[in-house]
Amino acid sequence: MFTMSFVAISPAWSKFTEATQDVRDVEVKSKLKAQPKAVLVYAKGLCCPSCAIGVRKMLSRLAFVDTTKDNSGIDLDAKHQLVTITLKAGAKADLKALATAVDEAGYEPVHAYAWQDNKVVTSSLAQNPFRVVP
Repeated sequence: MFTMSFVAISPAWSKFTEATQDVRDVEVKSKLKAQPKAVLVYAKGLCCPSCAIGVRKMLSRLAFVDTTKDNSGIDLDAKHQLVTITLKAGAKADLKALATAVDEAGYEPVHAYAWQDNKVVTSSLAQNPFRVVP
């Protein structure tokens, strides 16, 4: 006779609460002011830095990412579901490639953020128009 038992486990990520867009916008502005040449991506579902290592692996393969920086040029912020991508000098981010890499890592790419003319410019990775965050 074969008996199967199941144990209920309550991992830390099960208590995950996604940051609100208002909270995320404040964090995006702070990060981009500190690192204006970077690009940030809101990756829905990014809730654990250890689980998100695949994001770093996929993004660090992109030609425009400066992998000589700490963490291969990719910083993961699970609290705000943000990925900061450090660009190579003179490089421009390919948003389609960013979205594909995040998706292939198992997360939903929602927005890309960049610093332009002293403000945050947001691009929907779902092909929607840009919006400006005040």
